[in-house]
This record gives sequence, structure tokens and C-alpha cells, in this order.
Amino acid sequence: MKETREGILVDVKVIPNATKEGLFYDPAKNLLKIKVSKPPIKGKANKRVIELVTKALGECEIISGGKRREKTLLLKNTTPEEFREKIDFII
Repeated sequence: MKETREGILVDVKVIPNATKEGLFYDPAKNLLKIKVSKPPIKGKANKRVIELVTKALGECEIISGGKRREKTLLLKNTTPEEFREKIDFII
């Protein structure tokens, strides 16, 4: 996690075609895992990632890794403390 002027950058791993959707935080790896039911075709999985993360953590965008499972997200207007509070609530 890295703080920027716009918010924080968070490394995530996306698991497409999942039977159950959700966000799962792995504190040992400091990694947010995001399971989505959509396939990684024509940006469908990425669109669902944005929808799930926005609903749970606030406005976000994919900064890097658009075609990979490992991505970096920008959580806009979020501090590291706010992120930790929201993640604790999700877990």
C-alpha cells in the first residue's frame, strides 16, 4: 500500500470465473484478493472488480495490470487508516 495525493495504491489479485464473489484480505502477503464471477474477456472481470471495490471501499480505478490477474488499484480519497478500518469490517 502506498499513499498518494489522490488516495492510496493497493495491490490486488483478481480471481475471475469464481463461484462466489467477494473481497478477501491476506495480511501475510498484504494483498487484497478479489473474486468475481465474470470471465476475463473484453474487460468484463475488470468492470466487475471496479463495481465490487467501489461498493465496499469507495471510488477506485485500475492503475496497472489491466490484462493481468495482479493489478494495482487507486482507492480515491482514502487514507491507509480508512482502508484498514474498511478491510477489518469486511473480514
